[in-house]
Amino acid sequence: MSILSRFMGRLLKPAIQYASRNRLPTVAGRLALAGLQGPVDVYRDSWGIPHIYAGSRHDLFFAQGFVQAQDRLWQMEINRRAASGTLSAMLGPLTLETDRLTRTLGFRQLAEFSWPQLPERMQTDVTAYSNGINAFLDQETWPVEFSLLRHRPEPWQPLDSLAFARLQMWALSYGYAGELVRARLTAKVGPAAAELEPHYPVENPVTLPDGLELNALRLETVLTAGRDALIGRDMEGGGRGSNGWVIGPGRSTTGKPILGNDMHLPVTTPSIWYQLHLHQEDGLQLAGVSQP
Repeated sequence: MSILSRFMGRLLKPAIQYASRNRLPTVAGRLALAGLQGPVDVYRDSWGIPHIYAGSRHDLFFAQGFVQAQDRLWQMEINRRAASGTLSAMLGPLTLETDRLTRTLGFRQLAEFSWPQLPERMQTDVTAYSNGINAFLDQETWPVEFSLLRHRPEPWQPLDSLAFARLQMWALSYGYAGELVRARLTAKVGPAAAELEPHYPVENPVTLPDGLELNALRLETVLTAGRDALIGRDMEGGGRGSNGWVIGPGRSTTGKPILGNDMHLPVTTPSIWYQLHLHQEDGLQLAGVSQP
């Protein structure tokens, strides 16, 4: 790094930090927002996790959209543009190839096709969520990235959320990588490439038997048992997959079952997840993570 680059870095860093602090959202006090049907309380715990209490389902999802935009608007803008193939309108030529791929796959078109097929209540929920995001956009206290790029975010649409969901479905399927490998094999080998495909009979079960207790078993015994179980199902060999497990109510302090899941996603900053708690009076009570 040159002396000039180091100097510019030291000069710009305090300026960016100052600009960022001046654009932090209001997370304490009272706000008057058009579009709410009644009062909503949002409490943030010591971890900054929002706990939202609302009298109606509409206000619950409206407030969710608002607080997620408070915390993650830049991430949300990147996500929706990645799904619609419009990153280059904001970031320039650097993302042209990404936009070409996204438009070829057509996540936005898939969202437009899927929207009329959603249940009416789901459409109402997503619309309320979108209106909450737009209520925050109207305040124009956007993250500093928008100022640095001189970018003004457009109003959020329900299709933005649906298109990003389609992008995530594609990204987590991993099927596209296999299709590319098969295409290359077919180009080199011809139809005989089909003989290279692993065989998995359609009548085979899709679940595996219960696990083994490891405490009293030697390692070789465990390895042999695992290998035999896979060979019996034509599944020997490694692969990609996620983990899921359940803790029974007798083993938890609350007396309730606990479901755990590991989706094998890359580590990102900010996290791909957004943790929150939703509480509707005489209605929904949810706690967990969503994707902004």
